[in-house]
Amino acid sequence: MIRPVAVTLLLTALWALGSVWYYDCKIKRVCGPSTITAALPIATAVPASIRALPLTTTLSPQPQVVTPVLTVHFGRKSTDMLLPADADEVLQALLTASAAGRKVVVTGHSDARGAPELKSMLSAQRAEILRDWLLSRGLPAAAISTVESREDREPIADNKTAAGRASNRRAIATLAPQE
Repeated sequence: MIRPVAVTLLLTALWALGSVWYYDCKIKRVCGPSTITAALPIATAVPASIRALPLTTTLSPQPQVVTPVLTVHFGRKSTDMLLPADADEVLQALLTASAAGRKVVVTGHSDARGAPELKSMLSAQRAEILRDWLLSRGLPAAAISTVESREDREPIADNKTAAGRASNRRAIATLAPQE
C-alpha cells in the first residue's frame, strides 16, 4: 500500500523538476542547478516513512546544456557598451556554435524611463552596437539571424530603482533556438 504512494510522490517530484528545468532552460534560457533545486524542496515534501523505503530504480541526472549568453550593459541614455568580464569566453562559445551552423540572435533593451521614441531608438542602437562588436571579433555576418529592438518590454529587474533600470539597459547575444 505504501509503495504505490511512494512511486506516485517520486513521479510527481520528477515531473515537477522536469517542468522547472524545461521552463528555465528552454524558455527563459537560464540554466543552473540552483534554479532547479530551489524550485521544489523534495526532502520536506515526502513523509519520513516513505523516504525510508528502499528504491530499486536509480535515476541518472540529465546532462546540463549551457547556452552562451552575452549580456552587455549601457549607461543612461547612452550607447557606450560596458563589457562583462567573461565576454571573451562567451564570444568563443558563440563562435564555436556558429561554426557548427547555429545562428545568433541579438536583442537591444532599454529601461522604462523616457519617451517611447527614445527607448525604441536606444534599444535598436544597442543591438546594432553589439552586432557590430561581434562582427569585429570574427563572428560571420551570416551567423546572425536577427537583430531586434525590444525596448522596455522585457525587463529583468525592477524599473523603480536605479540599479534595476541599469540592469534593464542592455543588449543580449544568444543562440537562436534550434529548429
